[in-house]
Amino acid sequence: MSSNLKKKSVSMIALMFASVMLSMISVPSVSAAGINQTTAGLLNGQETWTGTHTLTDNVTVAPGATLVVNAGSTINIPFGKFIDVRGAICVAARVCGAPADGSVGNEVTFSWSIPSEAEYLVRGSCLGSVDAACGSGMIIRNTIDESKTGLNFVEFENAFGYEYIYYVGSNPQAKYAALVLDGPRTNANGLIFTNTNASNIFLTNLANPTITDSTFSLGVDGYSLGKRAAIDALGAGAGISDPMSISSSTFTGDSEGSCGNSGTGIQMIYVDNSYVSFDDITISDNGFGVFMKESSGKLINSDISINCAAVNTNGHKQTGSIKHTLEINDNVLTTAEGAGITAYDQAIISASRNTISGAEQGSGVAIRSSIAELYDNNIGPIGGFNGLWIYGTSDVIAIGNNISNTGKEAVVHGEYHYQDSGWPSIQPSESRLFMENNIIDNNSGTCNSVKMYGGDFQCPAIHIFRASATLYNNVVKNNVGDALRIKGGIVNVQNNDMQTNSFAVNISHHDDNYGNKYGSIGYFSGNTFVGALQVYNITESMVTIQSENIPAPGGNELYPINMQWLGAECPDVQNECLKLPNTANMPPAEMPMALELVNNSTVLSFAGLQNFDTSKIHVTNQQSAWGNQVREGELVKFRVKAANVDVEGATVIIKDAVGTPLYTMITDAQGYT
Repeated sequence: MSSNLKKKSVSMIALMFASVMLSMISVPSVSAAGINQTTAGLLNGQETWTGTHTLTDNVTVAPGATLVVNAGSTINIPFGKFIDVRGAICVAARVCGAPADGSVGNEVTFSWSIPSEAEYLVRGSCLGSVDAACGSGMIIRNTIDESKTGLNFVEFENAFGYEYIYYVGSNPQAKYAALVLDGPRTNANGLIFTNTNASNIFLTNLANPTITDSTFSLGVDGYSLGKRAAIDALGAGAGISDPMSISSSTFTGDSEGSCGNSGTGIQMIYVDNSYVSFDDITISDNGFGVFMKESSGKLINSDISINCAAVNTNGHKQTGSIKHTLEINDNVLTTAEGAGITAYDQAIISASRNTISGAEQGSGVAIRSSIAELYDNNIGPIGGFNGLWIYGTSDVIAIGNNISNTGKEAVVHGEYHYQDSGWPSIQPSESRLFMENNIIDNNSGTCNSVKMYGGDFQCPAIHIFRASATLYNNVVKNNVGDALRIKGGIVNVQNNDMQTNSFAVNISHHDDNYGNKYGSIGYFSGNTFVGALQVYNITESMVTIQSENIPAPGGNELYPINMQWLGAECPDVQNECLKLPNTANMPPAEMPMALELVNNSTVLSFAGLQNFDTSKIHVTNQQSAWGNQVREGELVKFRVKAANVDVEGATVIIKDAVGTPLYTMITDAQGYT
């Protein structure tokens, strides 16, 4: 009997031990893994789709669930239906849990059916489109498990586009794309989009995926939506250091896409209010390239060859008080008609080492009311207009660029056509340009302005209108028109080497014909001029020249310097009095002289000139006895010491008798100005 009790006791202990062990094992709350189980509705737990799998309706991958799609699989989906991923989706990628990686020839294909003619008569499920196929696509939400999500060698075929509704104020708006990324951070490689009606990908809600080695195409819908950008981003990217990223990818579109307001061209990439990184992308056979509105980041190492503008930027992205810059570097930008780069309406860009050419109806770089830094770019040939076209209130730095073979001026700063028909009617405003170590070559076009110049004129190399400019160490060669034309502008021009067949410097006032005359102010030092018919032609402006050799005039000109006052006497006729142009609010960088005019006289001040005396100045007074003044000065050096030690970097300001600053100089290492 005791033996039986012992056996029962051992059995009880074993049973209790087994119970404890079972209680220590975690039992999942979701169902066990399945193979090709879900064809419609909610997908829970973990499921694998492999081989050929056919859906019958929408599928939602629930939060906490995981869908794995094996490499080489084909998923057939009815038109108008979608896959909504709220948990995780791992498509042919080992890194997120698939048994094998996809590859070329072993892709996963999500293929939507195409409605028949009879089925097209039935309206689809979308609010903003009547197309029967509308809604077909995939959306990946920001609730996903990022460690279990990834796409690798995936083709989206015949997707119309998932409809994503968002609100502007209280007004609903819709976006459509084969793949919608609603906030996730995920990796995608080897994506292909075939016969997509809407955008290939729409990114929003801070989505910051990394997309590589993919092939994109323009949305081809010709019925309810019209063609759509391949990439459409609205509020994408989690920050300037955590952007949405696309690299090593190819985009092709509509080779017949035309330019202009009534053109058929579509942007290949459209980005709004986003942080972006585009590296090593190729865009070809399309109307437009990339449009970035209020966005920042980078576009680098890419090749864009299209019909219209290659890179359009408008506004900038801002984080708190930090204004971010869009970097456009090391790209080849070739356009048939439009600009290589545009920076409009408070854009902030930095563009370096780009090659820009074409633009039969545009300019190389067009800047309007924006901040731009341009370094070491090769611009030209430009068949349409300018290498650099700058207008509005802009602040531009251009260093080390080569600008050649432009249809019009190599550089225009200030829109002098503002009263001409067909040109931007933007009134002159303060603006600033800093140019250093640039080369301008082979400028020979014919320009035209009926309102400003009465018709055709030979294009100058650099044209400054009602704007400020600093020009240091630039080279102008093989130039037919004026090397430098300034009208109502303020310039600081030093140590440039300019060759021209016309005037070296043509500097004059601007009369707006509304009772306002704006004189120019120019400081010139250390410049070399070759081949000029006349070196300085000065009209109703103030000019200072020092430390230059004044070459003999060419052609039929008798004097190297011409001065003239064309109007009646001021102040007897108030409308003839010169005013300071409003660009004085943005003076040229390092301007060494006061921003002052003598309101009733053309003034030339000179010192330290070689091959020159006052007999080489031709003076024309039409209606004013003192309409021209010539002032000769002597060059002096100042030395700054403190406790008998030379002071480097000291600022020396020379003022006139009433205390008005005339010159500002900085001392060198020996304390000399």
